[in-house]
Amino acid sequence: REQEVLAFWFSGNELPESWKSPSVPVNLHTVKAALETVFFKTGIREKISFESVKHAAFSEAFEIKGSRSGVLGLAGQFSGNVLKAFDIKAGVFYAELSADKLFESAQSEKISFRELPRFPQVRRDLALLLDKAITYAELEQTARKTESRLLKEINLFDVYEGKHLPEGKKSYALSFILRDEDKTLTDETIEEVMTRLVNAFQKQFGAELRK
Repeated sequence: REQEVLAFWFSGNELPESWKSPSVPVNLHTVKAALETVFFKTGIREKISFESVKHAAFSEAFEIKGSRSGVLGLAGQFSGNVLKAFDIKAGVFYAELSADKLFESAQSEKISFRELPRFPQVRRDLALLLDKAITYAELEQTARKTESRLLKEINLFDVYEGKHLPEGKKSYALSFILRDEDKTLTDETIEEVMTRLVNAFQKQFGAELRK
C-alpha cells in the first residue's frame, strides 16, 4: 500500500567553511540531530530510540522508535552498491518518518506567526582591535544589550592574530544587521546605533577601531 512519509536526504558537508572549524562531512549523528529537531518542533515528547537493523539498501541503518508509537521510521547510510547504481560519488544518508504516525504522535502545540519584514535591513561592519582574552560571546552580549530593538544579527567573519598587531592583541571583524520593523532606517539612525555600539565596546573592553 502507499504510505506518506516525511523524507530527508543528507550529503556533503555538515557545516559551511569557517575560520574556527574545518568542514565536516555529514554522518549518522547529523541525521539523528535533524530527526530530534523534527520531533521537538512537532511537539513529540515521548522517548525516541534509534535501534540498529540490517537493511539491503544501507551499509548502516537504524529504526526510529517511539516509546508509545512503536516504529516511526528508518534511517541510514546508503551502501556503495546503491550509490554506484546511480553514479553517485559522495556519501548519502537518508531518513524517512511515517507521516501518519508523526501526526498521531504530535501533541497540540501553540504556533505563532508574524508578518515578513516589510522594510529593508542594513549591514554595517566594524574592525576592532582587542585584547586576546576578550571573547566573541562577550562582544555579542554587549551589542545586544546596547541595541536590543534594531540589531537583528551579529556575526564574526574574520579573526586576525599576528604581525603588525601589538603584543597581546587580536583583530575581530564584525558585521551587524539592522532593521526597523516599522519604517525604513535613516542614515542618521544607523550612525547613532553604530556610535553607541562602538562606545560600548570601547568602554567595556578598551576596543580600538581599525581602519
